Amino acid sequence: MEPNAILAINSLDRYNASQGSTGKPASFAQSLELQYSKKGQPCNNFQVGGFGALIYGYIKKIQISQIQLQYNVPTVIPGANDQLMMSLSQLTAPYTITTVLINIPFGYYTPQELAAILQIQIAKSALNALSPIEVAYRPDYNDFEFTVLDNQTYQLFFPDIPQIKLNLGTSLSNQYTIILKTYRLLGIDINNDRPASIQTSGVNADFLYTPYVDIYSTTLTKYQKVKDNSTNSSSETSLIARIYLAGAAVPQNSGGELTLQDFSTGQPVPVTNFSYPLGSRPFIVTQDCNTPKVVRWSKDETVYALDFQLRDQYGDLLFTQFNGNILTPNPTQNPNPIFYTEFQMTLMCIEGEK
Repeated sequence: MEPNAILAINSLDRYNASQGSTGKPASFAQSLELQYSKKGQPCNNFQVGGFGALIYGYIKKIQISQIQLQYNVPTVIPGANDQLMMSLSQLTAPYTITTVLINIPFGYYTPQELAAILQIQIAKSALNALSPIEVAYRPDYNDFEFTVLDNQTYQLFFPDIPQIKLNLGTSLSNQYTIILKTYRLLGIDINNDRPASIQTSGVNADFLYTPYVDIYSTTLTKYQKVKDNSTNSSSETSLIARIYLAGAAVPQNSGGELTLQDFSTGQPVPVTNFSYPLGSRPFIVTQDCNTPKVVRWSKDETVYALDFQLRDQYGDLLFTQFNGNILTPNPTQNPNPIFYTEFQMTLMCIEGEK
């Protein structure tokens, strides 16, 4: 077996970066202060090191051995999947169609919580003046059910792609993808574009904004001759790991205690074995790389800092913070909270003097 050394990477070590002109790493207290105040580099694009050699010696290759990820991406992301387009069509003359955009407050949601907030937001819209709409989540089918109460006068549908573009008009670009991502969250597809008194999700609801997280590093891949790639539209070629959020490495249980009502007694009954879908709450996943990525290295290279970027399935930097005017369920809530996804990675540095 070839001799090796361990290089342990922790994304939180970005807070240990050199302070001022001293060239020394931050003290333990300074690092904790920076973590507390969330100052400095964001979790999706940062460097670690900068105060001494991280990799040196006769290293011929580096293997990605194990990764642990603390996933912290909300179910509903502001400016990403927080707008739902809905339409009511009138069954009698003058047969009008009323279309609205429903804004969903950002944050983590269980299916039942999302159904409840959707019903609240729809009740605030112009649709409610025509007919109240009930929203429910059906756990047996993992879908949402929208019921028009005045079903003798109105039917509900979710506009298809041509209708979305027509309704948006000149504001097409970003809002268009936001609506389609919200459709994906709720399981809405082409089957939901036909008016009906009850609409159920055409496909399963998907509470994970991204099914995997890609980790990139330009520094670690600088000596690769074979370039990494992906089937998505991203042109990045410095991929070092893809962490699947559901699969062989089972994520930490993201469930909690659910309270139901016993209708015979009227008393609440806790259900402790209930589990939320992934994406409803933050969770941890550990990935043991059975077929680890091997990075070509140069024995003459000493590395003082390593760069990392976290990206989602769309090739975008992983969501951390939204700066702007957003709706919140609680007016006193911090309007710009920070959602940092952290990771720890074990690198095996394989020695090779020849």
